[in-house]
Amino acid sequence: MSKKFDNIDQVINELSDYFEGSEFKTNENVVDAIVELGNTDKVYAFDDDHLGLKDDLSRKFLEASTEHAGNVEFEPQLDKLLEQAENTIGLAERELSEEQKEDVREEFISRGLDPDDADI
Repeated sequence: MSKKFDNIDQVINELSDYFEGSEFKTNENVVDAIVELGNTDKVYAFDDDHLGLKDDLSRKFLEASTEHAGNVEFEPQLDKLLEQAENTIGLAERELSEEQKEDVREEFISRGLDPDDADI
């Protein structure tokens, strides 16, 4: 289910499938896309760790060009980004079983939303 990313370019490549035409010039652009993908019904019902990703990263890292994401000084932060990308993209790409679809509907109900509005 989950993918393994070794660098930010691999993440950008995968995110480009979801956000056609988007430019990922800064690490913040990548993080924002991960969060947006994480907020989709199919992902959010099973994981919401993406919501705190931006808070776990420094402003300096977020503002840096993706070309510099692999700098040694950013290694721990890049690892957090890659880990969250693996989880979020993995969840977004998987096919849901009927039981998992029901879990999404139940999660919608728990938030006071109409389960028929779930995009699954």
